[in-house]
Amino acid sequence: MNIPTEALIKLIQAYLTPDLLKPEHLPGNAASPLSGYSYVASEARYYFIRELPYPKGYLDYQPFQALDANRIIHWWLQNDTGSILDPAEGQYTSKGRLPPYATGRPTPFETAQPCERTSILMQRVRAGIINMDPKHIHTVQDLKNYFWELKKAGNTKWGYFAEDLFKVVMEEKRGWKLKKENSGGYDFVLKGENGERKLDVKSPLLLDKTAYSKFPRESGKVEGVEYPHVVFYQDKLVIFDTEAPRNEKLEETTWERTLDVYEQTQRRRRKGHVARDTRGTMTDKNENKPDKRGTREGD
Repeated sequence: MNIPTEALIKLIQAYLTPDLLKPEHLPGNAASPLSGYSYVASEARYYFIRELPYPKGYLDYQPFQALDANRIIHWWLQNDTGSILDPAEGQYTSKGRLPPYATGRPTPFETAQPCERTSILMQRVRAGIINMDPKHIHTVQDLKNYFWELKKAGNTKWGYFAEDLFKVVMEEKRGWKLKKENSGGYDFVLKGENGERKLDVKSPLLLDKTAYSKFPRESGKVEGVEYPHVVFYQDKLVIFDTEAPRNEKLEETTWERTLDVYEQTQRRRRKGHVARDTRGTMTDKNENKPDKRGTREGD
């Protein structure tokens, strides 16, 4: 059984270029665009599973290899149940052939860390995730990957979306009527029986934690402004009232609902129904350089 293709696999495939091929694979690549890339594509997928906030079950995928009908080694990832992740399978399936999974055997990659060619590919993909067009984000994992790479790059664009999510969730579940405020140092005004409340939404991105983990309190608070937190955890999103003594939970929502809100927000923005924030939108192309990794001579 193959795991369905997602945005990460498409990005890996998009950044496969001839400079990542070994010389002996160049002739075969001319006949099939994915030919010769199985090693670097699978190795990149393997390390992204460990680098990005994937569910722990993905850690069970290990490298496999086998000789195909042309006596060329093909690489992929496979777990104990036989489920397969293969970014380069298209070189076979596009021609109506099956990859050599039946004769595959678990085999460690040739180096202890990503080889030089794979490191180059991963740098390209990290930048690609950061600059991903929102219309290509279709799954919860795509959205988590996008936010995670933004955090690593020091880019806080997910915070603007957290404001959208806060408004939707609190209006749906609490019936709050929130007015967006673009000045004054806070995000929303909530009118109630006791007058107006000024709310400035914070959004810790703690995708490597489970819900209800501790998160740092914000410093530099302004008198008269409340600071609800939309906390992005691995398993769910939780909205906390940090004015309460123990960070009282206001509401929580699922990542599936979060993806729905994200897609709805992006559709409205593309149609021009949502004014573009002067601070930027989720589609801005920021020049964020990916983290540098050491490279080695390898395969």
